[in-house]
Amino acid sequence: MLNATESGNWETADQDYEALLKAYESAHSDCHAPGPTPDQCRQDLLNIEVNFRKLNTSVLTHNANATEAELKYMTAEVQKFEEACNSSLSNMCRDDFDHISYLSMVMLYQTEHGNWNGTELGLKFMTETFERTRRDCGHHPQPPHPSECREAEERMEEVLQDLDLHVHDHWQEGVEKFSQYLEHEVYNIERACSVTEKCRADWNRVEAESKQLYEDSHQGDWDKVDSVWDKIVDIIRNDIYDDCDHH
Repeated sequence: MLNATESGNWETADQDYEALLKAYESAHSDCHAPGPTPDQCRQDLLNIEVNFRKLNTSVLTHNANATEAELKYMTAEVQKFEEACNSSLSNMCRDDFDHISYLSMVMLYQTEHGNWNGTELGLKFMTETFERTRRDCGHHPQPPHPSECREAEERMEEVLQDLDLHVHDHWQEGVEKFSQYLEHEVYNIERACSVTEKCRADWNRVEAESKQLYEDSHQGDWDKVDSVWDKIVDIIRNDIYDDCDHH
């Protein structure tokens, strides 16, 4: 779905989407807990898919009003979907949609402040996350392959190296961009590496600090940027090194 959407091949995207719908229905039918019917799950997911297509067009054309409306709608629909399909969602599936909801809020902030680079970056991350839901929300979701953890570690290392460079250069645009990347890569590494709760807590601290890093950079307060970056480096070098199986 990711490749088809990026290339504008909606026929293939439709086929991928139908496969995703069937996977959700199968997962829901395997659950015997009372609650909304699979039809409600299907309708909520269809609403999300239609909105995502509209969002792609609105972001591409830099239509601020439409983009903001669709992002608000996305957040609300993801919540409805999670509530309607609660009994049939795996933890990985729920994490994916929680991340989509979070990205919607980040993109809304960027759009409201006229930062289309940030909005477009968020859309890239959202498209990637939607692609992951196809497997994570399937009939019998499997844990990520070890190669995915290695890939996530490599991506994280690249982001940290770039962010370190931009912080020391005091390049505002670079720090803002790669602090967003860092938040997304925290999600990736938590998903791909099947982290323990203690390890997840450490990475969640990194994610929280990356948000602060963005805000301080946006304000041009480089003393605070330097301080926050030192905290992130300390967490990674010490706590994550001690608490996580991956490095």
